Amino acid sequence: MNRGRIEQLGAPGEVYRRPASLHVLEFVGQSTRLAGTVAGDSGRAGNGFVVVDTPLGKIKAPRRTDQPIVGGVVVGVRPESVVLGDRPGADSNQVKAKLADVVFFGSKTALHFETPTEGDRLQVELSRLPDGLAPGVELTLRWPVAETIIYPLP
Repeated sequence: MNRGRIEQLGAPGEVYRRPASLHVLEFVGQSTRLAGTVAGDSGRAGNGFVVVDTPLGKIKAPRRTDQPIVGGVVVGVRPESVVLGDRPGADSNQVKAKLADVVFFGSKTALHFETPTEGDRLQVELSRLPDGLAPGVELTLRWPVAETIIYPLP
C-alpha cells in the first residue's frame, strides 16, 4: 500500500521479482536503482526491449506491456541477479563501477558501489565473497536483461 492505495496484489515471490511500481520495488527488499533516459525502443508492445542511457552506460530492459515508457526512467534490478565479471552478450547488461563498501552478513555479502548520480544505488549480493575485494577497486558487473525493470520517473 502507498498512501492508502493498493499498489500491487500477488504472491510474495511475484511481488518481489516483478514489482508493479517503483514504490513496491523500494518497499519489498533491496534493489539497484539507476536514473536514466530512454534512448531507443526495439519493438511494439510486448516485443523487444528499450535502451536506457544512464551515467554508467547503456542498459537494456524488457519493453513493458502495461504502459509505454519514454523520457526519464528509473532502472531497477535485484542485487542477487547481479554477478561480477566480464562476459558481454546480447542477453545481459554490463557496467563498470568502483566498489564503495563491503558488508558481511554471514551467509551473504553485500557490495555497494559508487554511483555518479545522487539518489542512485548499485548493489550486488553474493553468497561467497571473492578474495581480495576492497573499497576503491573497479569491477565489471553484469545481469540478465530479463531481470531489469524500468519505471517512469516519479
